[in-house]
Amino acid sequence: MLASIVRRVPRALSGMSTLRRARRRATEFDSVLAGVDRSGLRDALELGCDRGSLAAYLCAEYQLRVTGMDSDVKAVEQAAAMFARVPDLQFETLCADRLSASAQSFDLVIWHASAATRVLGPALIDELSRVVRPGGLVVLEHTSVHPWLSWVRRDGFAALTPDRLRTQFADHGLFQMSYPRRGVGLWQRHVLVLQKMAHWMQPATLA
Repeated sequence: MLASIVRRVPRALSGMSTLRRARRRATEFDSVLAGVDRSGLRDALELGCDRGSLAAYLCAEYQLRVTGMDSDVKAVEQAAAMFARVPDLQFETLCADRLSASAQSFDLVIWHASAATRVLGPALIDELSRVVRPGGLVVLEHTSVHPWLSWVRRDGFAALTPDRLRTQFADHGLFQMSYPRRGVGLWQRHVLVLQKMAHWMQPATLA
């Protein structure tokens, strides 16, 4: 009996920790989009969805159709099982090099950097820009001892700093709306919110 109780304690504590994290992330997400016009948001993609708590929150609170993706197969399976009865919510395993969605599929893309970067590598910015609709939002989120430094390309290129990210996304017609930061010290949370221009064309490449 005692052994059975001892085995259940870590699982219970883990469940409470996951719930607290989910509530905190939902509150933070609300504050990030507090000044944004959300009337045109219909379809959302969350990269690095883990067990799907934020994706489910977006469905319930914002009435969005949400696709959650993660490179952790087990987490995706758990999310799909946990929220199987939630309408307009699906989960997929994040595959390398290319997102499964067609071009201009989403009005909102949320990128939790550490999860998606490792899989998509150099194609990441191209793919995020490809799947977001004109006028849509891309929200990049990261927490690190050295913020943004884990967003390193898989082939060993330099880390993607905030300035480099702004420049590269601007080349795809996405421009910064806000750059809120939460907390202090080592675990400060950095969020970069960008919007894709409604009327923007890729500049012609010079020969």
